[in-house]
Amino acid sequence: MTIEDYRQAIECKVRGAWSLHKASLEQPLDFFTMLSSISSVVGNEGQANYAAANAFLDAFAHYRKSLRLPANSVDLGAIEDDVRNPINSVSSAQLITGITFPLPNDGSLELTGEARFGYLFSSSSNAVGGDETGNYSEAAADQAVKAFHMMHESGSDVTSLLKASLSLISAQVTKILHLEAEVDAGEPLQTYGLDSLSAVELRGWLRNKLGAELSTLDITNARSLYALCEKIMPQIKEGAC
Repeated sequence: MTIEDYRQAIECKVRGAWSLHKASLEQPLDFFTMLSSISSVVGNEGQANYAAANAFLDAFAHYRKSLRLPANSVDLGAIEDDVRNPINSVSSAQLITGITFPLPNDGSLELTGEARFGYLFSSSSNAVGGDETGNYSEAAADQAVKAFHMMHESGSDVTSLLKASLSLISAQVTKILHLEAEVDAGEPLQTYGLDSLSAVELRGWLRNKLGAELSTLDITNARSLYALCEKIMPQIKEGAC
């Protein structure tokens, strides 16, 4: 594209955001919400100017937050519902919609070879963080944990977070107990052979990776994996792992 085309797409968002920012300094606002695009995160071939303009909005939201001013940029992808619900005074500066997790690691997406997006991919469709043979590797597990924290910090709804935590913790239990298939979310973990020793191992993992403090009895006496995840959800801490 020409430099004129590049600047034309960028300047309207940059100048507009900056003008509104300056005006808001004279009259404090409760909300300062900018509509960005998922292209600022994943790019879009042939639209480098549009992607750059929206990347500015994302960075500007973080800038305003650093000044203790309200700001949110919402990176819109496919829209199925009202995006205003997750926005509040404690929302993350940048909210990203439209990226499915986990993404298929089948080469169908241009992001597959980009290391910075590696944590969004699952090598196995049957288990979170599986490698090419379906095994649950430490590196893949850490990527899954990072993706979960990204969802948590971006203000995802409780239902989505609970579903993601079920996949994450089910995969870890499968690894600890050396199971050939993932556990049923509705069954007690003792059904699969969970004892006090394996409960201690899971307890340590939950503390280190999710910041959740549970006793071994909380784990061994859980009615089901689903019930255990419900107990864990209020305790998840940002910055764990």
